[in-house]
Formats: sequence, structure tokens, C-alpha cells
Amino acid sequence: MIKKIVNVIPLTYIPRPHSSIFSYETNLDLAPSSLVLVPFGKRSFPAIVKEMHQKNDPLPPYLKPILSIISENPVLPLHTKLLLEWVSKYYITPKGLVFKSVLSGLDLQKVAHAAKQIPKINKTKSETTERRNYAFGSDRFTEYNEQIAEKLSKDQNVLILVPTIKQETEVSRKLTPANKKRAVMLSSKNPKAQHELWLKLYSAKKTILIGAKKAVFAPLSDIGLIIIEDENNILHKISLQHPKYNTKETALALAQILKCDVIFGGELPSLESITESTEKIYNFFREPAQKELKIRIEDLTDKKQRKSNYRFSPKFLDDLEKIIKKGGRVIILSARKGEASGLMCKDCEEIIQCPACSAPFALYTSVDSEQNKLICRHCGQMILPPKTCANCGGWRFKPIGLASSKIAEYLNKFFPEAKIFLFDGSTVKTDKDKAGVIEDFNRTKSSILIATKMALTEKIKAVDIAAIVAVDQFLTIPNFNAQEILFDTIIKLKSLVKSGGILVIQTYRAEQKILNTLEQNDFETFFKDELQMRKELTWPPYTKLIKITTHNKKEASAHESLIKLAENLSILKKSRNLRFEIIGPYPAYIRKIKNQYRWHILIKEYVADSNKLSFSLQDELQKIVSANFDIDVNPESIL
Repeated sequence: MIKKIVNVIPLTYIPRPHSSIFSYETNLDLAPSSLVLVPFGKRSFPAIVKEMHQKNDPLPPYLKPILSIISENPVLPLHTKLLLEWVSKYYITPKGLVFKSVLSGLDLQKVAHAAKQIPKINKTKSETTERRNYAFGSDRFTEYNEQIAEKLSKDQNVLILVPTIKQETEVSRKLTPANKKRAVMLSSKNPKAQHELWLKLYSAKKTILIGAKKAVFAPLSDIGLIIIEDENNILHKISLQHPKYNTKETALALAQILKCDVIFGGELPSLESITESTEKIYNFFREPAQKELKIRIEDLTDKKQRKSNYRFSPKFLDDLEKIIKKGGRVIILSARKGEASGLMCKDCEEIIQCPACSAPFALYTSVDSEQNKLICRHCGQMILPPKTCANCGGWRFKPIGLASSKIAEYLNKFFPEAKIFLFDGSTVKTDKDKAGVIEDFNRTKSSILIATKMALTEKIKAVDIAAIVAVDQFLTIPNFNAQEILFDTIIKLKSLVKSGGILVIQTYRAEQKILNTLEQNDFETFFKDELQMRKELTWPPYTKLIKITTHNKKEASAHESLIKLAENLSILKKSRNLRFEIIGPYPAYIRKIKNQYRWHILIKEYVADSNKLSFSLQDELQKIVSANFDIDVNPESIL
């Protein structure tokens, strides 16, 4: 019997720069993407078959035989396999970890059975390219539904990707009755039902799959259309665990593999979409507003505009009073949870920081007492406010920043008759908590919801007044996309206000151009200015960013390791004639978390629009950046 070599990808983490592909011996013919069990060290792991080789020469004696076959058939459609390989290369993540992220938690025996239903490859699309379209504003679902109906009439499937699980239901509600009958939601189900749905997708026809994150890897064949809803939402990017992929970029790569249509949509376009489809999107900006809504910018540097030390303008308080008396409802957006962003010494202006994280403590009122406490948002350490300043010995302290609990305290003094609801990371911990607060607020007259940005994904009924009482706090983080994120936040807040209502924005920097463009509803000017600034400073969408981070208990060691890496990157740049810029090393914005110092290097790669999904630079980084460093491609934050 002829022995053959089979190359496989074990479903486990194998650190850089080691290969994720290993060779074994077998006397069987195994199909690519079939699943086998292989010995690996002292353990055994499922492994995806990549390819087979037959040699006339004797096989190397060190090759081990595979242990068993889990599935003779491919467990992934070809396009999913190709997409996962792209994710591994583009996001510089070991192949085994990428494949495991999709197959983990699944009953592999049931997957093997379901995989028999994978249809043959549709070769009729081989000479076509993906077609991109853009749909923004409140009418976008009309275009979605028309395109979906067209694809279903051709017996094709449709994939709709959303940034959060909650948006699955919202999107489903906006489909036409005929389309809705064909829709299934992936993440909104319990684990067992989700598993059963995943298996059914192998043989699905004329199906609309709505899902977040992992849905882009669903075993759905014959996809005619991919819709990326809320495309400028930063939650499309997974940043806390590997693989750190962006659903939007990954979906575009999938569309290129499948040669299918793709629609980018949402309330507002991303800067990337504007650069790719300028004229159509600017026409969207020029359309008249669909509802009358006044945006009022209030300058708090004018003491006449401010009520005592409460940081609310008299006009804003008058508006609140009128609405509360009429039984109306109000939402106020806060940049921070808690009592205040921090505690400062009045004498030396030193801000009290967490010793383990070098981040400012946030001020909170204890649930079981009226005593204030300082809590670190990063490691959870809790202390009592100090009696004296460690820096100067002073004993006078003042809270800085205006956070949700303090806003509630102030407004309760002005409007004791109003029902005040808090919605932030401290007051709502579970989905049930969130739903309860929103339901109560929606049905309560004379109510005020004080919330952080997390509330903007909830189903909030239209309110009479919306406000950001300390907008400057949203712009204090020095990230390249801070203004774009704020603009998007304000537009989403604006969408919650009734026709004839008011959106109030309070600031100590009323001269900021972003506020003027918002007040004038001049979206076109904002995006043109922002793009011009990004172009001059070579920020995305004109460059691709790669952030490399190291952690170490010794700050000097963290710094030195990145200096050496930067030197190696410079050598790589010259030897390969690559077009990129190295920024850093520089300390993280929160320099220390859990006693680990964090330092970054940022790479700006200059790439053409048509080449943004390429991974030539990533291939080089895979070889020289060891597993001691964390790599984040196109990070949402450079801090």
C-alpha cells in the first residue's frame, strides 16, 4: 500500500514565526478541507487537510500517521477556506487559531454529516468581479430589499452583516414581508439553536442570513449579495481577542473571492466609502433633512450661559423644565460612567492615578453607603479618596469631568418630579438589565435617560430633547479618528429626536469647526475637511495601519524591545524597497495596566485603493515579529 504525505493545519495556536502547517503520513486519499485527528506533541488535535503529496521515494521516518478521519468530506466550502487563509495572512494570525475560531464549539461529527451537502463550486462567476454599491440614510432599506428580492429570485443566498447582535432583530424588522420569510438570525439564538442553524446553512437556498462577526465565516454557499449594515461602526472590528479581524474588510475579501455584489450601508458613510464613491455619497449629503430638528450649540465659557457650578445652561434647563411638565422624555449622553472622570488636587493639579495602571481613578458613590470611592476602570482596584495629595501634601481635592452619576445627581436637584434612569457600564451589567431600563424609560412620562454611547444601539423611542452636556470630553482622547467617531455619535443621537425637537450640545470650545458643521447640518463640509486633514497627515483611508504592542513589568525592557524591532523594520524597508513609515516606539495612552507597561510601534503603509486588502507587508512581518509582540492590523485606536 502506497504511503502518502498529507499536510494539515492543526486546530490549535502555534506562535509566530513557526509554520502552522505540519506533515503526516497516510495511505488514504483525503480531500482538501476534510477533517482528521492528528498527534501533536503529547496531545491530539483535529486538523484541516490542506493538501496531499505522493512520493515514490520512502517517506521520512519521523513522519507520524494520522490517528483517524473525522470527516472524509470538506467541512468548509472552498470560499470559506480561502477566506480563512486570507484572514490568517492579512491579520498576521496563526492559521490553526483562525480555523479553530470558526469550528470551535461545534459538534464536529454533525458538521461532517452536514458538510456532505456543500454544493459544487459555481464556475459561472470566474470572469466577473465583485460590484460595490452604497446606500445611506433612512431610505437605504428600500434599496436593500430590492437587491435582496432580485438575488432570491435567482435562487441565491444573501448575507447581511451587522456590528452587534442586537442589530440583527432591528434589520430583520425592516425587511419586506416576503424577504423576512427567508431571513434567519445567527447570533440571536441560544447556543443549541445557533448550532443547529449553522448546520442547516450548509444546504441553505434562497436564505437571508443576518449576523454579526462570525457570520462572515458561515458555511453559506451561492451567496449573491453581501450587505454591510452600519458600515462605519467601530464595533465591526474585533480588538480584544485574536483573530483581530474587521468584519467589513473580511466581507469585502469574501466578495472578491465569490465575485458577488456588496452593499455598504448605514446612517452615515465611512471615510473609506466616501473616497471610493464620492459623487453618489455627496449627493446623499445634499438631500434635504427629512425632519425638522434644531441643533443648538451652547458656549459654556460665557457665564451667562451657565447655571452656577452645575455646568448646565439656563436655556437648556428651561427647555428641560417645559418638556418635563408636559410629560415628555429626554436623553442625555455622557462620555463617562460614574461620578466624575477623576479627582484632582486643587493645589498642584495632580490627578490621582491607579498605581497598577497609570490611569486616572474614576470617582463613584458606593452603592451601600454615601461614601465616595475611586475605582480603576482597567483593573477594578477600588480605594477611598486620599486625605492628602501624595504629590504636594495638599488636602483640597475637586472632581474633574462630568460623568453620568453626577449628571443624574445635578438634574435630580433641579427636577425632583422627573424619573431619572441611568444606563452605563456600572448600572446595567446584562442584556436583561439593559432591556429593562430601556423599556421602563420608553413607557415613562416626564423621564430622563442619562446614558453612555452603549445606549445608542438600543431600541429607544423618539424623545423630545437630546443633549450632550460635555461634548469636549469626547474629543480629549488624541486618536486620529476622534472627530469622525464623535460626528457619527451625534448623528445617531440626533436620529432619536422627534420632528420639531431639539439637540443641545454644550461646550467650552464653541469655535470648533465640527460643531459649526453640525449646527448647520453641513455634512459635506465636515467630511471634506476631515478627508483633507487625513490626506495631509497620511492617516487612513490613505494608509494602512499596523500597531505592534509589547507588555512588560519593566518599562525599560518594553521600550528596548521595540527599539530593536524598529531597527529590524528599517532594515526590512530598505532591503525590500517597501513603502511604509515607522512611528515610535511610544507609550500607550494608558501606560500601565495590571502592572504591565505597554508600548507601541505604529506602521503606516502607503497602499493604493485597489491594493488595500493585499498582505505583502504582513508576510514580511510574520517572519520578523515574534509572538512576544501583539499585532493589530488597521486598529480602531492607535493609543
